[in-house]
Amino acid sequence: MQQQTTKYQDWLLPGFVVAIAAVLRFWHFEQIPFMHDEFSALFRTQYHTFHDLILYGVKLNDSHPAGVQVFLYYWIKLFGIHEIAIKLPFALLGVGSVWLAYRLATRWFNKTTGLLTASFLAVIQYTVFYSQLARPYSAGLFFTLLSVWFWSKIVFEKDQRLTTFLYFVLASAANAYIHAFTLYFLLIQLATGIFFLRKKQLLHYLYACVVIGILYLPHVPIFLAQLSRGGIGDWLHTPSPWFLIHYFFYLFQYSYGFLLLILGITLYLSIKHFNKNRQQNRLRIVAVVWFFVAYLTAYFYSILRTPVIQFSTLYFVSPFAVMVVFSFIKPLHWKVNLTAILMIMVSGVFVLLFGRHYYQEMYKQGFDEIPKEVVADLHALKHQKNAVILQAPDTRMFDYYFKKIKGSPPYFKYNKSVPFKQMNRWLTKQHAENILYGGADYPPLFVIETLKDRFPYLEKQKAWFNAEYFVLSKEKPGKNCSQTRERMKVQSFQSKGKDCFTLSAKRHYTPALEIAMDTLPTTRFDVLNAAATLVDSVPPGDALLVFDWRTADGKSFYWSGKAVKDFFYPNNSNTFTVHIAKRLQSIGKFPKRSILKIYVWKRDSSMLSVQKLRFYITKTKPVEQGLFKRM
Repeated sequence: MQQQTTKYQDWLLPGFVVAIAAVLRFWHFEQIPFMHDEFSALFRTQYHTFHDLILYGVKLNDSHPAGVQVFLYYWIKLFGIHEIAIKLPFALLGVGSVWLAYRLATRWFNKTTGLLTASFLAVIQYTVFYSQLARPYSAGLFFTLLSVWFWSKIVFEKDQRLTTFLYFVLASAANAYIHAFTLYFLLIQLATGIFFLRKKQLLHYLYACVVIGILYLPHVPIFLAQLSRGGIGDWLHTPSPWFLIHYFFYLFQYSYGFLLLILGITLYLSIKHFNKNRQQNRLRIVAVVWFFVAYLTAYFYSILRTPVIQFSTLYFVSPFAVMVVFSFIKPLHWKVNLTAILMIMVSGVFVLLFGRHYYQEMYKQGFDEIPKEVVADLHALKHQKNAVILQAPDTRMFDYYFKKIKGSPPYFKYNKSVPFKQMNRWLTKQHAENILYGGADYPPLFVIETLKDRFPYLEKQKAWFNAEYFVLSKEKPGKNCSQTRERMKVQSFQSKGKDCFTLSAKRHYTPALEIAMDTLPTTRFDVLNAAATLVDSVPPGDALLVFDWRTADGKSFYWSGKAVKDFFYPNNSNTFTVHIAKRLQSIGKFPKRSILKIYVWKRDSSMLSVQKLRFYITKTKPVEQGLFKRM
């Protein structure tokens, strides 16, 4: 079936695809809250001079190039800080990327490939999500595709016009300033062009490459300073050998049905209407090489030096993998194209809405929802004595939304820079009947377990992506109040009667609880907890509650410890409990026949009395990891 050059092919079909992409990215656009990374970037624009912006907002406290941060600095001066204003240019670039993907895939292969590529990219959560973030991703993808567009004209079509080189240089230089991996991809892209050009054309191309390098020179000191800090591996985990499989599964929205539909459409059309244009094989090779060089570099850098790879790392090369999949289909009639793109887009949107529950996940998050809950619950509990503790990397994230709802209750601001014992002392002084606790951006679960010990009755619990909220009470106030989050007891030891297991100068370890992890019915949403109850009326010495995970041959696989003294607080019973809590999903797949040991290790000559040691399992809500993980 020959390609039909009609208005449907040229404008209506790609226009329809881009329109759906716009609807998905701008659906109730005013309701999208800021996320942690966006807040972090916005807070790093609050400087009076450009020099301070570069020094403190980029060079010393960021791992990304300065381009987006500089843009935000001036954009905020014009429009202020508001979700719609801040996110708008990034969403527009996200829609523009779908259009550029269509045009580039059409230029490289044909209009059918372009339409199918754009249809896929228009509807998947991967691209919708990153288009709605005021971070470097949608800008990086847009300028990557724009640079490759003009690069293709120069390299494959031998276009030697000055305007083409000018646009290529500007798009490429912009790309270098957006993200470390757009810069790296640009180097791969520029190197690739050398293999396809000869003589005078190559000379002109190299001149353009030199100009791009000159335009990037002002950023070199920033890049070197960031590189010397070692990247962002202080919070990312070393990737598993199955990372690429997990990535592709995420690309297909964790839906076997959507995956099978795409494979079915691709195989059927590729077999029935096979693209026999052998000249396009070099383009397929280029696209595949670009994707895998980017992936392998990020993967082995993460293994050998410091973890940097995550789904967003491959965002800028993902369109090239997608267009290769659809490139084996020859140009088709517009009616066949319409049928195929409708099947892709309807199924993709269905999975986005009802499989991934994307808009519920994205549009209600901890930073905006927790302040609403706090204000409402303080009003409902106004006749009781309440205390509020909120945890976030920067509590200005909560304050922004408190200000929006015109509520500003006093609360204890807890984050990793605040000693836990300081929060414990503050809570003791409150003499509260109820505690309202909200934690966002992977809140430390040992805090929640500690609060549940002191306030054993649960009045309310809610969860959002990366966030939880609790209202806990000391006394059971009514029928609707239940015990706190279910704990599955696994193993414990307790001293007999009033006696305790005493640690001294001659005895530094308690007997260890030993848990054979293969025997536990765990799921990926489980939390592993260890707790030690100690008896003391004064702050204890140097001791740790230890979480010691070993392989079958005794080698350490995972080790963590919590300082006992941080959990001490004066009370009538002279007892207090130390907690460790670890998300099983953050630890990853554990070795077979591995043993988890729980014990108290006293590291000085002081006396320490341990009354009880226990290990148990709690569960988190799937929604807490729903934007990136399978629900």
